[in-house]
Amino acid sequence: MEKNNTVKSGIVAMLALLCVIFIAGCTSGKGSKDGNAPTNYAYQVQDIEHFDYFCISKTAYFDDRVEIYVNSKYEFEKMSFSTPDDANARVDTKGDTVILYSDNPMDITSLDVSAPWFEISFRYLNTSEYACIWRTWADDLGWGDYSGDKEKYYTEEEKREQKEAEERAKERREQSEKEDAELFAVFQGKLVSDDGDYFDIFDAGSVNGYSRHGVRYYQNDPRFTEEYHAFIFSKID
Repeated sequence: MEKNNTVKSGIVAMLALLCVIFIAGCTSGKGSKDGNAPTNYAYQVQDIEHFDYFCISKTAYFDDRVEIYVNSKYEFEKMSFSTPDDANARVDTKGDTVILYSDNPMDITSLDVSAPWFEISFRYLNTSEYACIWRTWADDLGWGDYSGDKEKYYTEEEKREQKEAEERAKERREQSEKEDAELFAVFQGKLVSDDGDYFDIFDAGSVNGYSRHGVRYYQNDPRFTEEYHAFIFSKID
């Protein structure tokens, strides 16, 4: 009887040990503090417009750094990387990997990428599916083209602030157009001098929904006639 109890005790002890090993193995896959077992996030993101050019395939969190694995058709030497989550993070690159060294790597969930003609902002790298916004350079128009998953990328608070900013911009635009129309009504027409020179201020039609005015300067000689479109009146306080 005593022998049976000893065998049972041995079996219980072995089962307990196996449970401890199993739990330890599961925990190490979730980011242990030894720096050798990172927390990994792999993504299934299909940014149809840009996916073939630049995307993140995996992010690994260690106790002293974050490693972000990138698929890119652009040269890393022409790009710069940063994170808004840690202004003191030290950035390094190795092969196709961006490495961010930080005292609090688990707090880093965003990555900003800058190149001569585009910028990309990534968020939610600590989830199974990140979101990103692309901005492409539009020459004299500045950073004009925004694309990406805007609905997922921006927080509800940011969406509300953007809507309020759009409403304020609309109000300013409507007020400016009203003032412009009032001043145009005053100055529209020809202002002729005694020697035949004149300014002719006229309606030049609209482009992309914006009204334009034109001014034609005539100096009693067709060779010196000048004409400008997109002349807009503004109220001077």
